[in-house]
Amino acid sequence: MSLLNQIKATCLAITTVLLATIGLTTVTSASSQYLTSKSHNLYLETKQTIHTTNSYFKDVPITIPKGTVFNAGSIGKGVKTGKPYVTINMNNLRWPLRKSVVESKHNQQITTYIWAKKQLFKKVKVPNYLAYTKTPDNYVRDPYVWEGNKAPSTSPAVQKQNAFRVTDDGYLEYFTGINIYTDGDAKPADYAKLQKFVKKRQYILLLHEISSIRLTNDQNQQHW
Repeated sequence: MSLLNQIKATCLAITTVLLATIGLTTVTSASSQYLTSKSHNLYLETKQTIHTTNSYFKDVPITIPKGTVFNAGSIGKGVKTGKPYVTINMNNLRWPLRKSVVESKHNQQITTYIWAKKQLFKKVKVPNYLAYTKTPDNYVRDPYVWEGNKAPSTSPAVQKQNAFRVTDDGYLEYFTGINIYTDGDAKPADYAKLQKFVKKRQYILLLHEISSIRLTNDQNQQHW
């Protein structure tokens, strides 16, 4: 092989290595921008305000403020792009955030896909104020806690009762006249930001204006 051909071959090899290195760096850089998790009970917190819409219809603008905690469930992957994404169930957030969705024509409470970028979200532990929804055998129960000395009937014709629940983002919502099938569609009679949560023999929720609420269990439901 002539000296010129040797030089050409060497240059080609160097170029190939450089291209391969650049390509690997680009892929690694892109993948490092996204969150990864195998959890099916993943909680995230927004690192900046998120502007999105409801899923499918995409006819309701939705704003999720910075610092909002929510249960993402698990991280999905786009069919076409392969990029990780999350959705937010607005039913699990406080009334002012889900109000526009609930009162919209389609009441689609799941957001459209939001890329699971590290610049948008960070992983957090399950908030301690949601501990009351966890059963002794590690399942998650209905977040509604019913007023009275027993769990509500599952009959659709049952007399409506008062109840409260705690949202993913840390708000206690009090409802009047709802039944066991009520979801996030109901407008709370009142709500307040949780100020402190203390777990003792019974769960106690302490708020700015509500002194305390003690919970007891009955047939895998809760009442107060």
